[in-house]
Amino acid sequence: MKCQLFGGVRPETAARLLDGALVSSHEAGDILFREGEGIDSLMVVLNGLVRVYRSGREGREADLGVFTAGDVFGECAILSRGRVAGAHGQALEPSLIAHIDMHRARQMLAEDPSFASAVMTLLCQRLHDLQDSLAEDRLLTAHQRVAHYLLRHCPEGQAPVSFRLPFQKSVLAGKLGLAPEALSRAFSHLRQRGVVVRGRVIEVHDKDALREA
Repeated sequence: MKCQLFGGVRPETAARLLDGALVSSHEAGDILFREGEGIDSLMVVLNGLVRVYRSGREGREADLGVFTAGDVFGECAILSRGRVAGAHGQALEPSLIAHIDMHRARQMLAEDPSFASAVMTLLCQRLHDLQDSLAEDRLLTAHQRVAHYLLRHCPEGQAPVSFRLPFQKSVLAGKLGLAPEALSRAFSHLRQRGVVVRGRVIEVHDKDALREA
């Protein structure tokens, strides 16, 4: 498993960060943390799938991120002492999470420029993803959001191509800011553009038609 945070970090720094890290095991549906709770560790998904989301007064939920093996979350707390969670975290399937002590992470941030650079790169990527998500929400219809997602994840090569969604369609709906029924309508609309959905397997028969959706 490759960790998105440690790619450019010196091996000895990565070893120090992981030394003594606690590993927790979770079942699907387990709450990892709640909005407003203190964050005392940098979390790495070793296996499984984690959803980070906010909930509204009427019970509606808005997904902020979906994290798979190798992904890191909780990184904002490294730069903000006394940081509390700004959202809820939930395991969507059986998951293993490594918890890196936040004090140690802050210490390495000060001592090793390679780790500081990696954290800044991750934060910039988060900001870039947020900007893309906001732009898509403002500028694209539901079926256009789905089309863009499919095109980003299509295998290389001439159509027809097929690939398997990395998670359930209900998770994809939340990731794209759509209600499940809106995602179903979007897939129905894209059928005329050559998109065939069989469970979690997606077939794209005409990439150009999908780009014009």
